[in-house]
Amino acid sequence: MDTIKRSTKWLVLLIVFLVLASPAAAQDFVVKDLHLKNGLVTQCDCVWKGLGDFVWCNQDGNVKGYPASEVDMKKTFDIPLQVARLVDQSLDRFEDRDWDAAISAATAALSLDPANEVAYTNRAGAYAQKGLVKEAIDDCDKALNINPYYSLAYNNRGFAMERAGQLPQALADYDRSCRMGNELACRNLDRINLP
Repeated sequence: MDTIKRSTKWLVLLIVFLVLASPAAAQDFVVKDLHLKNGLVTQCDCVWKGLGDFVWCNQDGNVKGYPASEVDMKKTFDIPLQVARLVDQSLDRFEDRDWDAAISAATAALSLDPANEVAYTNRAGAYAQKGLVKEAIDDCDKALNINPYYSLAYNNRGFAMERAGQLPQALADYDRSCRMGNELACRNLDRINLP
């Protein structure tokens, strides 16, 4: 009987641990880089603060805890949150057609995370709207070097190419983005292909 009670007690503790250490309860966005104070960066499926004074890393279902004292909390949690907010702000300003504010917010995000393809793509869209097509194309190229599967970057580069009068390149980028499932690019492709 004591063995059953002890087993039940440990099972309850394990369930409580899993609930408290759950990444779903940790934050609204997914952190994927665990920065250690010794300079190492570990790629994870997600990173979260959890039970005890530990930071947890899930890599393909394998969860490993790191003492918080060994984790660079600012690089792991604070900076990605700031970048996410700035990227969202750049998109909001773009939707408001405030090109300068969109460029400013995306540039601020890139100063914190120079490998953020979404910030490059948002800024490229605003540059293209302002007629700064060279800057827009350069930003799209940077975004696509970071993530060659980011369909919006192809669409935005297509728009910049179109504004620069380079229709064959614009059509190729719109077509590629459309084939990747970007409906805006499909509409742009149809618009250009109209007789």
